[in-house]
Amino acid sequence: MALTYLKSTDSLKITGKNNTIRMIKVEPMEERPLGFRLMADDTGVFFNFFEDLNTIAENGSPAGLGQILFDEQGYWIYIGAGLSVDEQEQLAEQISHFEIKPDKTGISNFFDRH
Repeated sequence: MALTYLKSTDSLKITGKNNTIRMIKVEPMEERPLGFRLMADDTGVFFNFFEDLNTIAENGSPAGLGQILFDEQGYWIYIGAGLSVDEQEQLAEQISHFEIKPDKTGISNFFDRH
């Protein structure tokens, strides 16, 4: 089966310890065809847990979690910290078997993906 890699930046859902849900922003690297930057995607947390959104905006970009690199055979390596082996495996599977879901007329597909 041919692998279909993620082509553009997207947020992927993984299950962490104690069945907690984590959203990871995955961004293809221009300088490496099968390389992806990984960042914490805490957008929803801003609205739920912080009162002063201006302070958050001033603090900069999301936390970097490293990179995941693939070769032509589909083998991968994670370079970074902050993800368990299970979380790394979930991301590698989703990135290398990415399926574009069709848009629904008049409805954003955001909730279908998250």
